[in-house]
Amino acid sequence: VYLARVLPILSTSDHVAYVDLKNEPDLDMEFHGRGQVEAWARAMLAAARTIAPELAYTIGWATPSAAPMLADRLDLVTYHDYGRIEDSAAALARVRAIAGPRPVHVTEIGETSFSAIAGRFPSSPEAQAGRLAARLDALSTADGVFVWTLNDFPDPDPEAIGASPWVKALQGRFGLFTSAGAPKPAAETVSRAFGNFLSSPKGDLQ
Repeated sequence: VYLARVLPILSTSDHVAYVDLKNEPDLDMEFHGRGQVEAWARAMLAAARTIAPELAYTIGWATPSAAPMLADRLDLVTYHDYGRIEDSAAALARVRAIAGPRPVHVTEIGETSFSAIAGRFPSSPEAQAGRLAARLDALSTADGVFVWTLNDFPDPDPEAIGASPWVKALQGRFGLFTSAGAPKPAAETVSRAFGNFLSSPKGDLQ
């Protein structure tokens, strides 16, 4: 019912490149099992294509290791990369090999700027910018990269991330801008990287 109401609206917009049917469904496997998660995804994809066949569809997997799931049925392959930066390029290459002719978008990367000790541990605004620059460089051959997130969250929702004060502090400082709207060094880093991306031959895929 939800898809039948929403997809026809999205299909009329020139600003919708594709629809992500589910965010990180591989994280549901521990509770529901792989079979049920895959069956749900196949059913939703089939329903969506019946309702709005003109739209492109993907599923935003939480990790590159999950990207092979349904890769042959999706219009593009998307995943999130929060692993070690030194592993990012190799992971992208493996997903590209699986995706074949389909575009590959890394639809979440991000780094915290939260500092608890001496303005440096576990991170800082400058360290956030440096790590984002390194990961964006490692993912420069992707067809699209998305950064989490635009603004810091002064009070992250514990229902989404849990009640740990440490996790809340880390998650609340992933923004390129502070919660008051002031740019952090990462804002310039990402702006420059996206400018380079959009000027490249693959930029029209973003």
